[in-house]
Amino acid sequence: MMYFGDGQPFAGALDVVAHELTHGITSYTANLVYQDQSGALNEAFSDIFGEAVEARTTGKADWKMGTNLSDTIRLISNPSSLEIISGSGRYYPSKMSRFYARGDSLLSKLENQDYGGVHINTTIVSHAFYLLAEGMSGAIGIQDAENFNFGALTYHLVSNSQFIDARLACITSAEELFGKRLESGGKNSFGI
Repeated sequence: MMYFGDGQPFAGALDVVAHELTHGITSYTANLVYQDQSGALNEAFSDIFGEAVEARTTGKADWKMGTNLSDTIRLISNPSSLEIISGSGRYYPSKMSRFYARGDSLLSKLENQDYGGVHINTTIVSHAFYLLAEGMSGAIGIQDAENFNFGALTYHLVSNSQFIDARLACITSAEELFGKRLESGGKNSFGI
């Protein structure tokens, strides 16, 4: 039996529940270190599979982490439209050029500097998943994207993997599953 939460809305939001369960899968497989890029990958894969479970259950992903909560936690389809801290003028990143590194003044305002931005930089990778699944020309669909992302997480990543490692792991996993049919646009959805 599994218990989590205290009955607050987080415990009843399907995507959040799937997100938390994915942390268990990550811990058992890649065991990504929970800081900096590897920690952001940990959060990204949890967001990705939170949306994938939501899509399988409801028929469509809404690309909002925290559906059914009063406030969206992260907006995967358009991260840069959501402020990290209300009134800060700083937004979630959608590509690597907007990565928040340790020492950034925004991180200093967060508890434990968010372990190097694990909950912030996660949107770089989860947004790449969104683009690949349905957000760009040549998108392959959420189920195919889900399948090779699961392979990347469970077979190709290791505890200290970085974003570039995730990109390469996804390409390798996609080629293992589908051959060479992953278009270059899909490979470039990572922005890494």
